[in-house]
Amino acid sequence: MCEIIIARCEGLAHALQSEKRTAMGAAEAAKVLRRHLRRLRNEDEFDHLYSQSEHAATELDLSQQVKSRRNTRPPAI
Repeated sequence: MCEIIIARCEGLAHALQSEKRTAMGAAEAAKVLRRHLRRLRNEDEFDHLYSQSEHAATELDLSQQVKSRRNTRPPAI
């Protein structure tokens, strides 16, 4: 899921750095990214992405590891 978000954001960053990009073009590119990110927040889209990641984890034989957190106190001054 992060790959999808980061790839789109990198695409915008790359487009904004172009010497040929106008202010209007930059604003439009930002609008397109914003629409895409909002669409990802849709429950159905999120469910789809989550099921894809579960499927990929199964294919790669990955298991979710839960690490217990140790509570350590900072040293006294």
